[in-house]
Amino acid sequence: MEQRRRKQPLIRWAAIILLICAVPVSASGPDRSGNDDAVVSPAMELSAALNLRDGFLAGAHLVDDAALVREVNRVGRLVAAKSDRPDLPYAFYVLESGDGAADYQAISLPGGTIGLTRALAELLVESEDELAFALAHEVAHVALRHHLSGTQLLDRGSRAAVRYAQLLERRQHLEADRYGALYLVRAGLRFSAASDALSRIATIVGDHKLDLKRHPSYKQRLQALKAFLPELNRSRAAFERGGELMREGKIDEALGALSVFVHQFPHSVAGRVNLGTACLTQLARNSGSPGGLEEPLPFLQTSGIVIRGVYDGELLGRARHNFQQALAIQPTNEDALIGLALTELREGNFRVSENLLSRSRDSATPRILLARGNTCYLDDDHEGAVELYSQALELNQGWSAARKNLALTYEALGRDDDATEIWLGLLDEPRLCDQARWQLVLLQSGVD
Repeated sequence: MEQRRRKQPLIRWAAIILLICAVPVSASGPDRSGNDDAVVSPAMELSAALNLRDGFLAGAHLVDDAALVREVNRVGRLVAAKSDRPDLPYAFYVLESGDGAADYQAISLPGGTIGLTRALAELLVESEDELAFALAHEVAHVALRHHLSGTQLLDRGSRAAVRYAQLLERRQHLEADRYGALYLVRAGLRFSAASDALSRIATIVGDHKLDLKRHPSYKQRLQALKAFLPELNRSRAAFERGGELMREGKIDEALGALSVFVHQFPHSVAGRVNLGTACLTQLARNSGSPGGLEEPLPFLQTSGIVIRGVYDGELLGRARHNFQQALAIQPTNEDALIGLALTELREGNFRVSENLLSRSRDSATPRILLARGNTCYLDDDHEGAVELYSQALELNQGWSAARKNLALTYEALGRDDDATEIWLGLLDEPRLCDQARWQLVLLQSGVD
């Protein structure tokens, strides 16, 4: 989105929110019923969105860095498309900022106007996933209508309402973190990027720069994200449980389990298909099928949802320490070299990983070749990965791990027929059959 330069200085963020968000709320009058939506309906919110955007831009100084603006817009649209209100007219802006810690900020307004300072954008732009979380947090505020409820409470004017609004604001930030992280997962990005982004910002800003009466500390936000991960995993488990209940004929319970999953992952094709199938199955039980015919009801074995990048940093550090200690005792031990190389791969240190693997006495064992292939694959050298995985299979014919990795590499190269042949052969592998079925579904449907 092309951004226009403004001569006015950057208005303080709090003033922008209070002045602009108050317009549609005061026009409708304070909410006496306790129902926020009764005051500002979604339709009213949309009708006011462009006016809010114009008011925001009137006091904003937008940056000239076209590349930075394009990247912020690309990433912002990526997570907005996976939000709970993807059809809002989202617009993303980068604003000039000073050099202080207080300038690492972002803002969102009802209707989908989102801005962040140049300082924050430049801090996170090298990591697509971390930038995505900063934007997803603001998208979540919009999608969950946080601004409207908060301003309505303030409009009531009582001390109790103000205190409650401040407490609600803390909860809203924590809720926006959770939903922002959820949008990352829906978009196929790293869940752990949420914690990474908060930790990166905290090292510069620090809690002492925050109004802790209105905002949770970074420690609280990180703890809340850690606690949210089991909830996401329970949702994924609900998908598996829904499938089991379907196979057992417990359709009522399957409907409940699959509904839990679809609530968290509304864009999952597998979740939607299986929930729809559960509904049709229950309907057939209640009313029969047309003509009493058997129906080829669809059913997908795996959700396709992967929570990427979730690992405990302390565990990774301990793993590295122990592999290093083993190598201090025996510098060419193959197991320790592979283990340490795998820890480096998790942090994107591809050259370090390759150097470690080359230290093995025999750099052509199947396990070393597989690890080297992984290094090439993750470093986008897919042709090199094909060669190394193929060498591993020559030495260990039928090795399912190498076959799976080779299939994934063929997919990355667009060699779908070769990938399909391998996945078909892995349908008989108990550990990989579910993934093989899912990959075959994706290949047949042409989904990337």
